[in-house]
Amino acid sequence: MDHLLRDLINASPLGEHADPADPASDIAAVLHSRVQAWLHTQVEDPQTITTTPRPEDLPPETAETLRQVDELIAARIHALTDHAITTHPAWLTTLGPRPDDNPGTWRQQVAAIAAHRDYTDGPTLIRAAEPPHPPPTPPVLVPDAHDWSRS
Repeated sequence: MDHLLRDLINASPLGEHADPADPASDIAAVLHSRVQAWLHTQVEDPQTITTTPRPEDLPPETAETLRQVDELIAARIHALTDHAITTHPAWLTTLGPRPDDNPGTWRQQVAAIAAHRDYTDGPTLIRAAEPPHPPPTPPVLVPDAHDWSRS
């Protein structure tokens, strides 16, 4: 792929080596245009080109790793969402209260914002819940030396 990009750039030099009569000043736009033109010579619709392998085409161990990563990401987003709803950070007020008629959409918005903030602002610290404590057991009555007289 590197040689293809180099060939597209060299087809008409950009930057300081460009033709002064060429009005293109945005190098990224020029490259985008050239890549699009080249793609259309290769396939009818460049949108049909797959850029990532399909999970079902991956080796089983790679697919399993991908499934585990997806599961961990989903669990993190769920924890971030619950944490945001519980702690009620200032940004949550912009969404308003949880609606009764469509709480799923509201929760998805909370999840998107919480995940974005966790990524851009650094990891959100979520403390693990305290494990439940067993109820206290009543003291065991041990008969003392004086109990014999009461029976």
